[in-house]
Amino acid sequence: MSPFLVLPRVLSKPLRWPIDSVRQARHNAYAATAALAVRRAEREDVDRFLRAHHTGEPRPIEAGPAAQGIPLPRQRAERAPLTR
Repeated sequence: MSPFLVLPRVLSKPLRWPIDSVRQARHNAYAATAALAVRRAEREDVDRFLRAHHTGEPRPIEAGPAAQGIPLPRQRAERAPLTR
């Protein structure tokens, strides 16, 4: 390979560095902005959900599923051990 072909590439690399650096920084900023937008949307979604489901009064400890009229699952019957 001729030194005349290699020399322009070697010299152009330092000259392109500021442009490449700004381009990479811009890419990183866009990626960070997208990630922050997703986190913000999730946080706002959780906030809306909590506001919609929060009544403002604390529940008593006894207010479990049975106190709210929700049937509890039935207990399994005890099985006799298998013998051979």
